[in-house]
Amino acid sequence: MMINNILFRFIAAILTVAALTGCDSREAARGNLDAADVALNSADYQAARTYCDEAYKVLADTTQVSRATVDDLCRLALQYMTISDHADTDENVGAATRCLQLSLLVDRDSTLRYLAALPADHDSHAALLMSLQQSLEAPASEAEEEPDSLPARFIESMISESIPHEHGRR
Repeated sequence: MMINNILFRFIAAILTVAALTGCDSREAARGNLDAADVALNSADYQAARTYCDEAYKVLADTTQVSRATVDDLCRLALQYMTISDHADTDENVGAATRCLQLSLLVDRDSTLRYLAALPADHDSHAALLMSLQQSLEAPASEAEEEPDSLPARFIESMISESIPHEHGRR
């Protein structure tokens, strides 16, 4: 385990240095996104959060947001959602929602296509992000009429994940 941690930190450091010496800040953000993936794969959620926060600082910079890509912003949103499964849920979901909002500002159609094309293992994260975004965009009158509505697909997936299956019980 100690060797994996040292290896992880070494790879993360290399990715960060490579990103920082790149030609623009978007490359630095991508280096942090890559380092966050390495941290997530190693279950180091605190390090992943640090890398995500660094990437967010670059991608959300008002002077750079027009250069941010939908792929980078959506990838970052999903990384925050993955972290939220393991630590500080509210804060990480909030960060993911902000990433999604920026992505929608950059290119709404591409963002929706990106989320629709995600593999099934990201369905619950994508559904939650879109539900949050829809509630933020809904006019006040709609929000008052249906305050607790969530997409049926999301509700069904959450129920099926939380109910233990009979064949797995003893």
